[in-house]
Amino acid sequence: MLSPHELAQLFVIVDEPEAADIASPEFEALVEHDLVQCVAGPGERTELRVTPYGAEVLARLTRTGWRSAATAATATRR
Repeated sequence: MLSPHELAQLFVIVDEPEAADIASPEFEALVEHDLVQCVAGPGERTELRVTPYGAEVLARLTRTGWRSAATAATATRR
């Protein structure tokens, strides 16, 4: 089960990924639960992506049929 802080971090990654704290224990928990991925982008950028499982969790939480995994939140951090 995810803590309220982990859920909040998941929504931050979706809504404002540049504000996500990738050094936090909450972010690490999301990665361990396979809800988000942190992948190297071009140059020194890091992209945060919601996994298909993360998209499913978001859809169940919001009941809005959240975006498909193919269009899940991808953001670039410098």
